[in-house]
Amino acid sequence: MIVDQIRERLSNGFHPFVLRLTDGRELRVPQRDFIALHPRVVVVIDQAGASHTINPLHIVSINDPAPIAWPGRWPATLGAYSAMWASVETAEPLR
Repeated sequence: MIVDQIRERLSNGFHPFVLRLTDGRELRVPQRDFIALHPRVVVVIDQAGASHTINPLHIVSINDPAPIAWPGRWPATLGAYSAMWASVETAEPLR
């Protein structure tokens, strides 16, 4: 049944989700390419490229991921914007 719920999430306009397991681990599925389903096996690939083969009986819940909080600075992936903000943060105060 849990595999059917995952399939439903994958087919209804994908949004990232987290699988919580019986041992307390949480596996993030950021894109549909990171998960493979079979009625008796679920395989999740983490962002490091490691695969996690799970018996669906060990999946406790399917949740939306917690929002990501930025640590006070723009991430480097914003390119020119991060450089612009870095120069503003280090600028001398106006007198």
